[in-house]
Amino acid sequence: LGEHANKRKHPRHICRIPLRISIVEPAPEEAQYDLQNLSGMMAEIGSGGLKLRTEYPLRVGQHVRVRDGLENEHFRRFVPPESRAEVVWVAPTLDGFVAGLKFVI
Repeated sequence: LGEHANKRKHPRHICRIPLRISIVEPAPEEAQYDLQNLSGMMAEIGSGGLKLRTEYPLRVGQHVRVRDGLENEHFRRFVPPESRAEVVWVAPTLDGFVAGLKFVI
């Protein structure tokens, strides 16, 4: 994941904030899954995006909606209540996936 750290354009803050995510336009092969209430853990946040840990295999280019799971004030300083983001990178981990998300308007 070190290669992605050098590409950042915005300062980031390390955190552990539970999130709820939903896939905006699921692929046809994902139709059988409930993709409106997936769980994740925000590991870093900045004004341009966030780093997310999740069990669901997100794909580069996929658009998701991100919601704060606990009404966290730190999260709200950077992100509106229902934010949309694009997955820009994904890396597998031992217990799921880590993904970089870029906020989109």
